Amino acid sequence: AAARHGYPARNLSLIELAAEGAHFDLIAAFDVIEHWDVDELIANFRAVAALLTDSGRFVVRFPNGHSPFGRVYQYGDFTHMSVISSYKIDYLAGVADLDVLRIENERRVSSRAGVLRALRHRWLALRRAWIERSLSKIYGTPRLPLAPNLVAVLRRRVQDGTTDT
Repeated sequence: AAARHGYPARNLSLIELAAEGAHFDLIAAFDVIEHWDVDELIANFRAVAALLTDSGRFVVRFPNGHSPFGRVYQYGDFTHMSVISSYKIDYLAGVADLDVLRIENERRVSSRAGVLRALRHRWLALRRAWIERSLSKIYGTPRLPLAPNLVAVLRRRVQDGTTDT
């Protein structure tokens, strides 16, 4: 479909693209990485690091392995090979020379217009955040996002050890 609309399209893996020396400003993977096993996760994160430009970003969404609410997505699909959490994203970033810019709950957008609906939407978001903070205090852990899906934004680590902002 992409080629029909004038966009170059090729059937290559991330590793094959990296071997060709390709570079991208943005690589997005929504509902993809949970389908990779551990070896594929490590290899593909390393390939992404090689594919990103110095100012490039890797945006990834995945079922939240920390949350009981993410289980319906994680275990409702037999093709899911890995349970991903923010801790695993930190690990994968470390082995792939990527820096994590943020890992957070996916953004919820109100599907209906109106001031009252927008206020209710915001009120629910504040309540969810309060619950997350409260649970972290009760269990003595860092705040763990509890939305069904998480979104992470990563960037390539610059050679001298610093990162591009």
